[in-house]
Amino acid sequence: MALFDARVDIAVPGLNSVKLPRMVRVRQKMVDDEVKDIAEEISRGVDALTVDGRPLSVAGKKLAVTAGSRGIADYAKLLHAIVSKLKAMGAQPFIFPAMGSHAGGTAEGQRELLERYGVTEATMGVPVRSSMETVEVGTLPNGTRVYCDKLAWESDGIVLFNRVKPHTDFKGDWESGLLKMCAIGVGKHEGATSAHRAGFVRFHEVIPEVGKFFLKNAPVLFGVASVENGYERVMRVSVIPPAEIVERERELLALARKSMARLPFDDIDILAVDELGKNISGSGMDPNVIGRPGMREITFPDAPHIGCIVILGLSEETHGSAVGIGAADITTIRAVAEVDLAQTYINHVTSGAVKGAAIPLAAADDEEAMRVALYSVPFREGGERIVHIRNTLLLEEFEVSENMLPEIRGALTAIGEPRPMAFAEGRLAKV
Repeated sequence: MALFDARVDIAVPGLNSVKLPRMVRVRQKMVDDEVKDIAEEISRGVDALTVDGRPLSVAGKKLAVTAGSRGIADYAKLLHAIVSKLKAMGAQPFIFPAMGSHAGGTAEGQRELLERYGVTEATMGVPVRSSMETVEVGTLPNGTRVYCDKLAWESDGIVLFNRVKPHTDFKGDWESGLLKMCAIGVGKHEGATSAHRAGFVRFHEVIPEVGKFFLKNAPVLFGVASVENGYERVMRVSVIPPAEIVERERELLALARKSMARLPFDDIDILAVDELGKNISGSGMDPNVIGRPGMREITFPDAPHIGCIVILGLSEETHGSAVGIGAADITTIRAVAEVDLAQTYINHVTSGAVKGAAIPLAAADDEEAMRVALYSVPFREGGERIVHIRNTLLLEEFEVSENMLPEIRGALTAIGEPRPMAFAEGRLAKV
């Protein structure tokens, strides 16, 4: 059932006469270090692992490899390299979804999400076993219960795999990475719920507490952590023994924070975003980029101040999950019609941050959304500063209003002449 069955006329005097500025496309130079051979890097890392001074031996062992819910760069390639190496060593690996309550919080939904990332039994050459059954690993002194996927717990060893990056909703020495996979992903819906009950305000403590407890009490064999550069390509792959995961992840987070793509401006009046989605960020839009919380109040000192955010649509890969749409000010009826409320709500309810699911003002189409945005922001001498991006993950090329051209220097290059905003039947041409 559509949330909006008819157009809502925004009868504001002068709205249709709002002048839309000309835009110019720019290109940004970012950190571009890249791993050339992922499989070789992982193979070398696994070969370097030792147990009691001897090379790691996994022959005949049934090993569980985690597969999370994020759109990680070279996701299928990384997972395939891990399980292929384990098979070559004589092990019997299987992949299991380790994604907390995501994908509707069901075994089938989580299996289907992996399929969208190209992770299937056919492509990986190993079984993909999806279940929401868990076992309780134990309880922390503060009462937080720690869970583990039952199939993984009953295996001969767990291989943790995740990307390390700044989190969207809390700040600490450990954010998104292997410890968060231990604390939330591997624990399925029960684990995610247990961790989130402490609230994001304590996540900088909860994640390392639960992660360290899990590493001490669960059969973790090793971890594989990837770090991405500003172009969403793998710049580092680290194979880490359990005893070193805590310290190595802290170092990798510092590298990820330094290398991530950002908007190179301090002040933006209007940010137009073509697409929001879970494949782009856990908060739909990365708050580290936009400077606004997707789930809760938090300060992002390196992000610009943005007066108004306009969401024009959802990504195809998010399949209706509009998590974080509440961080925007304006959207479109088309975007709202794409929202799957069940998927969106379960994520926000589990995280305890229901405000992020709030639907912004919905304009009839992209053109009206931009006019409403320009009408609503404070007047700026010389014209409002507008930035138009595809999403918060792809920031190599984007558009800026013509009045921002004097700032295009250094790492920024203009790649074209200023031109009017291009709308086709009310829809803005994507970046």
